[in-house]
Amino acid sequence: MERFVNFYTIYCEPLDLESYSTSQENTNKNFIRKLKTNLNEKDYLFKKHKTDENFSVAIQIDEIDNDYIFGIIGKLDDLENKALVRARNKDNILKTGSISTLGKYIENFTYFYIRFSDLCCAVLNNNSAPSFTRYIKLLLKDELSLMNYFKNINVIPRYENNICNKISRFVDLLEINFCFDNESSLSNDILNINDIYKKANNSIQKTKVSLTLKNDIPNKKDFINSISEYENFGDFCDFKIKGIDEYGAEQCADIIQKTLTKKIFIDIDDSVLKNDTNHDKIKKELELALSTI
Repeated sequence: MERFVNFYTIYCEPLDLESYSTSQENTNKNFIRKLKTNLNEKDYLFKKHKTDENFSVAIQIDEIDNDYIFGIIGKLDDLENKALVRARNKDNILKTGSISTLGKYIENFTYFYIRFSDLCCAVLNNNSAPSFTRYIKLLLKDELSLMNYFKNINVIPRYENNICNKISRFVDLLEINFCFDNESSLSNDILNINDIYKKANNSIQKTKVSLTLKNDIPNKKDFINSISEYENFGDFCDFKIKGIDEYGAEQCADIIQKTLTKKIFIDIDDSVLKNDTNHDKIKKELELALSTI
């Protein structure tokens, strides 16, 4: 089974009085010490909005080790308060009833792994789960009160200083997607190809192009290198390349944001993910995913 894994980094900034005498490495060590002291293996509950009556997000800390944190983040959905939602009987499909009889929340969740050595995070992708960056920041800043010791704490997509070098190591290309606005020097070159675009040129705000590539690209490696060596990515507001890396994993490289998303093969049946069991297996797979970046 293949799943996308998203990578993030926790960045902490020392207080102003310490900023000139403390290295980033020492700041991270101090952060980890405070985190281990304040964090417990339990559920932390959050409201989506401060005015909400009920909690809607849960972060479950499953394990705190010397080297990592492993946990679950989930969105709690109260079906009782949903309009146009009802229960239908499985035994008698024609029979419907009130959803209030469930008396439970539905939770869309996913797993995360935080590595202490560099504060990198691997999160199993689930678009229905809550934002990892938002709620981990709330956990660190508000629930654990770590802002008492640091000027700023942020959780950001893992930044690749040399994203083009990563692309040059692709062994295959699958898809190229790019976007530019009407102020780009490329707009006239492409939009003037067609009379329709000529007439609508002043009304076009952005142009998006998606290229799906064949498997048998001639001189494939030269093509990959020509993209990785391109110097005018500043003409684009978005440029993403999907390909296969040297480990056989599918990656999506965002050249503008300098981030990578990786699809990894996880040797776990869907039934395991559905039943919320075998956490050790999922933990090992996320740890392995981090080892490849």
